[in-house]
Amino acid sequence: MYSDYIVEMTPKGETAWEWRSWDHLDPVTDGISEIQSPRTIWSNGNGLEELPDGNFLASFRTTSLVLRISRKTGEILWKLGRPMVAGQHAPTLLSNGNILIFDNGVHRLDDPLSYSRVIEVDPATNKIVWKYQDKPAWNFFTPRMGNAQRLPNGNTLVNEAAFGRFFEVTKEGEIVWEYVNPHFGKPFFAGPQTSQTNQVFKALRSALKGGLVMRRRFKIVLICAFTAVQPALAQNGKLAVPLEKSGYHVPVFSNEFLNVLRVHVPSKRSSGYHTHSLDQFRILIEEADLIGQVLGEPPGTPYRDPRGIVTYTAYSKKPVTHQLTNIGSTAFHNIVITFPETRPRRFAPAPREVVGYTQVLDNERIHAWRLVLEPGQSAGLISQQAPGMRVIVQGGEIVESAPGNGERGMLLRLGDFYWQEPGGKRAVRNIGTSLLEVVELELK
Repeated sequence: MYSDYIVEMTPKGETAWEWRSWDHLDPVTDGISEIQSPRTIWSNGNGLEELPDGNFLASFRTTSLVLRISRKTGEILWKLGRPMVAGQHAPTLLSNGNILIFDNGVHRLDDPLSYSRVIEVDPATNKIVWKYQDKPAWNFFTPRMGNAQRLPNGNTLVNEAAFGRFFEVTKEGEIVWEYVNPHFGKPFFAGPQTSQTNQVFKALRSALKGGLVMRRRFKIVLICAFTAVQPALAQNGKLAVPLEKSGYHVPVFSNEFLNVLRVHVPSKRSSGYHTHSLDQFRILIEEADLIGQVLGEPPGTPYRDPRGIVTYTAYSKKPVTHQLTNIGSTAFHNIVITFPETRPRRFAPAPREVVGYTQVLDNERIHAWRLVLEPGQSAGLISQQAPGMRVIVQGGEIVESAPGNGERGMLLRLGDFYWQEPGGKRAVRNIGTSLLEVVELELK
């Protein structure tokens, strides 16, 4: 089993001071706190700072420990551990004597949920005197890396490392500045090399000196190896992946006619660059504030499409590589249907000229309608003459009836979808207490 060894060396390579974790930590009381961590690594040091008095402040992730170590004797002068912190990073001493810690929150002992937070701890009492965490708490979480820095104006710079997001918060927890790293590349920490990441290991703000004039008084320094080469890689397209392999685009259904992906991009997250090459129909289930960026071009203007909007794009004629970033405070939820077949016109959908149905699209590929029913309202009998899909925009409870088959109740949930075979007839009645909205399409 490996453990940590801290050493101070002279320019000549001579050892001036050393500290062995196994001489000072107890394998039982200071054991590995992360249940999934390999038992070949004990303490896993991830932070070290020399203090003004010559002692050291150190952080050990897998044991969830923050220590103040005596340079003179090597003894542990102060310890903070579970359940106060869980897999923490980057403890720093503040001018008031308190310790600022990025608490990653993996496998917490005091809460069943994993979430990150930034805490300021009074070492005299081991009490939290200030903290930042999101509402709900799980909206802010990075299982590895991350740091926080107290700024001269009293605000705190926070780096949500795994998602390349860093932001400035006031003492009251208000976010007054925010940035999401737009550059993606191969992961330098974890994950398959075919994936993409915009991870930022550490973010610090430093005052600019000299004659350089900038719009801001400060600049952000990204301390991570991949950042400098990312823009060039992005420009030549090596980072782009197919749509079905991009971030937050999850394939959930496929057959000989079409593929369905559920796109669910959380707040402050990005999909990474991906390529659309198949004709596509999409239905917006939950709206959010977004920014799109075509590869090689500047970011677009922020926009927010209305919930329920449907669009069709013939990407087979002109493929597009872009990325999508959710800059809003709510999750973005889309159902995307792609069509691998480039030769349509095998089926002939029938018209739906009954109350409740409104045509939203009719082209060479598909025929689509929106069905909206108030509580108690019914839609007349329609004929399904071609295979297709039903996508739920606003759920509810219905009764569906077919000639010769009687009635059956169905509970439809937001974002659900159903494959529909050709050849049947049906009528629909809303027996719930809320508005029902679905989009149905048939293939051509």
